[in-house]
Amino acid sequence: MILPPEASGIYRLYLKGICVYVGQSTEMGRRVKNHRRHKEFDEVRWKECLWRDLKSEEQSAIDLYQPALNKQRRAGCSLLTRPSGIRNFERCDEKMIVKKMRQTAKKERVA
Repeated sequence: MILPPEASGIYRLYLKGICVYVGQSTEMGRRVKNHRRHKEFDEVRWKECLWRDLKSEEQSAIDLYQPALNKQRRAGCSLLTRPSGIRNFERCDEKMIVKKMRQTAKKERVA
């Protein structure tokens, strides 16, 4: 997998051809490497842009692709808190979402 450069821009993570996450960073390569620990994906696409345009570019991509792992559906948002006593809340939630996406895709192929 080719990783994006250490430049500012937006990136999209794909799993089996479906966009599952859109993000922004001033260091895309480093940020995508961090996502490898918590998100399941097999392809990365990116677009370099000026830092002042990151939020609007990210929001446009979120609106267009409606990725399942962008929980807040707003650019620049993340879930910074998790329920007390649950260590891997975000990871578990994402795995369930990916599982449901696969089940839906399988049903659509059968129909």
